[in-house]
Amino acid sequence: MVAVAVAVLFVSAAALAITTACSMVLRTRVELATRRIANYRPVASAQLAAYLVGTRSAPPPHPRGRFQQSVMRELLLSFAANVRGEAAGVVASLFRRYGLVEPARRNLNARRSLTRIRAAEALGAMGLQEAIPWLLDGLRHDDRQLRFACARSLSALGAVSAVAEVDAALSPTQAELGQRIDLLVGFGAGAIPILIGDLRGRPGGRRQWLAAEALGELRAASAVVPLSTALDTAGDELSARAARALGRIGDHRATDALARAVASQRPWFVRAAAAGALGAIADPATAGLLVWALAGEQWDVRNAAARALTALDAAGVAAVAERLDLLGDEAVAQFLGTCDAAGVIEQIIARAAGGDSDRDDLIRRGHRAGISAALERVAGEDGRAGRYAAAVLSTGPAAHRLVAP
Repeated sequence: MVAVAVAVLFVSAAALAITTACSMVLRTRVELATRRIANYRPVASAQLAAYLVGTRSAPPPHPRGRFQQSVMRELLLSFAANVRGEAAGVVASLFRRYGLVEPARRNLNARRSLTRIRAAEALGAMGLQEAIPWLLDGLRHDDRQLRFACARSLSALGAVSAVAEVDAALSPTQAELGQRIDLLVGFGAGAIPILIGDLRGRPGGRRQWLAAEALGELRAASAVVPLSTALDTAGDELSARAARALGRIGDHRATDALARAVASQRPWFVRAAAAGALGAIADPATAGLLVWALAGEQWDVRNAAARALTALDAAGVAAVAERLDLLGDEAVAQFLGTCDAAGVIEQIIARAAGGDSDRDDLIRRGHRAGISAALERVAGEDGRAGRYAAAVLSTGPAAHRLVAP
């Protein structure tokens, strides 16, 4: 029995010694690898930067072994995110030259999700057109995050013909709808039919709201009719987003629908969005309606109307000057304050100084309402406009100041 016990102890001690030795060897190898990477990274980074800016004639030497390949891949991706044009092409060519394309392709099917995702992102970041079929295959993977990564890379590669397949593969949750829209916008005009379909889809959903915004961002002229319909008939939130989108598109076909919204009894944010869109379209025929909106009680609608009238330039100024009887002092001050911020009030003062009676009435009403900063600036100048401004200022202090809510 003693002999058995001794043998067991001996075996246990030997196993412990072997385990300890293996651990030490492994730790040493990890430390050596870490040290090699730490030494390699700054050197390779400096060489790569010098090559890209033209102060070094040759690229960094070919990375040796898996660790150096990993470091070089990370460096190239980092540079790819910060360079454009010819330099971006050089980075992509080095990615190929160093044999990093095939490992990235294999890693699309790696065990670890993070490895798969990084591989998909690398292929897109490098602009590798040959990767499009591989990324399309990735859209069919069970890993949702990989599907999104493949979709982002396909968007970066301009694979417009794949947009329908990309959208079908995403199946986003409510929290991911914003990511989906960003991806679709990246495909440009190819995504417009999908977004119009979203806009015409089930009422009341966030998908419709995001689609309206995206159509505006894409300046989708083909969406003017469905957006105008949404403005007329949809809920208030979607209507406001549709109005802003129509403003970004800037198509005169939307003028009637926007004018109806401004003149309606809908909530202030819908009317303000519609007034702002009319300013973006800048149709002089809407000046009279915008003056009516400027005369209203709601500050945000007045502010949007004032900005829109300022955007109409001479037509907007003329419309306000001709309808001063409709406007209170606060509305006049709001309009002239907007003109001052836009840098056009000096032109109005110059016209008034030249004998334009409507603009003279407008400037004097503005002074009474508290808009005198521009007059004070111009009064310090020589010439007719300076003398006119000084004369208006001499009529007495402003009656009150405009206070925004």
